[in-house]
Amino acid sequence: MVQVRPHALGLIGVLAGALTLAGCVAPYGERVDPEPLAQDRMLGPEAAFVAPPVGGPLVIGVIQRTFRNAVRQTIILQTDGSVSGENTIDVTFYGPLKSAPDAGNLKRDTGTLTEISSEMRTKLPVPMAISPEFAQNS
Repeated sequence: MVQVRPHALGLIGVLAGALTLAGCVAPYGERVDPEPLAQDRMLGPEAAFVAPPVGGPLVIGVIQRTFRNAVRQTIILQTDGSVSGENTIDVTFYGPLKSAPDAGNLKRDTGTLTEISSEMRTKLPVPMAISPEFAQNS
């Protein structure tokens, strides 16, 4: 019959715990950064894809989500209004991107003129109209 002393059991437990922790430590070598998840990220004003003209409201933050085929930003603008809420600019750029594996694709939001007019009335409650002329920056 083998008799084990209580302090020996404690030593065995400490050794087992140390060996378990040693197995969790990564070996020396190249550092691998974790892959980002497909989620909204809060960025600073300097990351905004577009900005109001000089003298317009300041950009105070950007919420960005990256998909496999697009980047979508909600640009938050400073407001001094007495009514609660926020002013934003929504921007989406399409094209292949390096993104998280679970990012998914963003459906292209092309619509009819009626759908675009309805969205303009919802997002910008001021009189607006779609120009019949195509304009392009130089």
